[in-house]
Amino acid sequence: MASFSVVPNGDGSVGGWAATSGTNASCVDEAWGSPDDADYTQILFSASGASIFLLLGDMPADFGTALTVTVDIRCNHTVSKAGFIELDTIQLVQSDETTAITSTQTVDDTTTIANFSLTLTITGGTSKTVWDGARLKITASAGATVGGVRVYTVRVTGTYTATAGNPWYAYAQQ
Repeated sequence: MASFSVVPNGDGSVGGWAATSGTNASCVDEAWGSPDDADYTQILFSASGASIFLLLGDMPADFGTALTVTVDIRCNHTVSKAGFIELDTIQLVQSDETTAITSTQTVDDTTTIANFSLTLTITGGTSKTVWDGARLKITASAGATVGGVRVYTVRVTGTYTATAGNPWYAYAQQ
């Protein structure tokens, strides 16, 4: 079993989300251990209920079959009142931004910037072809009053079976 770690490397469909500078992906692609909370992507209540799709880097060359996947996300919502907008769900989808690769997972964000680690269930294809070019779909809830949701950094990690093209494959099979 081998592991992978990818971060957003481009923007897909945006749906009301806005970067504080540059692209949405460039605001959330920093190293997990040293996030930059000065830049982020956000959605305000006026566009609530919308999704953003962030392109993920390709899987390793020896990627055979996806086994597990976890999304680490650093986020918060900005106002704590009745009817506020908050992060709703995350999911991995194929490059068509429609075909699900994983189940959705609810994010229980707070007004304090916090880290969340969410394990998703793989429900779609597991091959390198399916996972290369995958998108992370982040959806905000429909807030009725004020506030917004901010995402500061995100990464996708997981495990996979390595193909025979990996020199460690033969060793691991012993």
